[in-house]
Amino acid sequence: MYEERYSLIQDAKGGGVVRVDVRWKALKGIIMDFSINVSLMEAGKAFEVYRIDTKHGHLHEHKFWRSKGSVRLEGDYNAVFVQKKDDAIGNCIEWAWLLKRRWKSE
Repeated sequence: MYEERYSLIQDAKGGGVVRVDVRWKALKGIIMDFSINVSLMEAGKAFEVYRIDTKHGHLHEHKFWRSKGSVRLEGDYNAVFVQKKDDAIGNCIEWAWLLKRRWKSE
């Protein structure tokens, strides 16, 4: 089994930066375990924006701009990983902005 990981960092709307951390373990081309985390780094602190992972023995997703709870998901890890990685990279700045907007409304 091999493991790979990488991070991407982009400027956030209104200050700070958004970081996307991607990690996966695969065996013979089949993903066995993965995590995708989006964080907002602002004022010297890190805030969770989004996370999907296979910890706890099942696939689950957190959208922290909506709630602190998670949603259990089903599906082929390879297909879900590719879709959610693309979603996170393409939408991370918007998701961080939505989290900031939620803070203002609380």
